[in-house]
Formats: sequence, C-alpha cells, structure tokens
Amino acid sequence: AGENKSYRDYKSNMPLIEEPLLILTGSADRVTPPRLAQALYAASPLPEGRKTLVVAPGAGHNDVMVNRAALAGYQAYLDQVAPGR
Repeated sequence: AGENKSYRDYKSNMPLIEEPLLILTGSADRVTPPRLAQALYAASPLPEGRKTLVVAPGAGHNDVMVNRAALAGYQAYLDQVAPGR
C-alpha cells in the first residue's frame, strides 16, 4: 500500500523532534498500523535511548491505552524520561 500525504508529512518532520520520543500503537491499529509506527520510529534520528516504540499486542487505535502491554510500555517510558517524578 502507498503512503498517504499526511503520513509522509509526519515522517518528514521526525528529524525536527529533539525531545524524548514515544511512539505507541496497537498491533491491530488500522489508523496508525505498526508498520507506519515502525517507519516513523526509524525516521527519527534520535539515539535508541531517547526514542521508544511500543506495539501493544491485540490493541486497536481506540483501545490501546487500556491494553496492559501499552500501559507497561508507557510507564517504562515515563520512568526513563522522568525518573522519580
């Protein structure tokens, strides 16, 4: 499948993000499918320790934040970027 214009726009902006980055999607997400999330992650020039990709098994777009794996990934990201908050 081809890339749509808004996806290309997001991808081209990834080098502009200098802050820690979390990309969180579900394996069943049809709005931001894992392959697109992975491409956005790859497009970021941030080093591994400053960017995080979480693909929550079984989660869709609207229920990702009630998925245990997504919540664990989000918590791990927060612990990394804001320890002891």
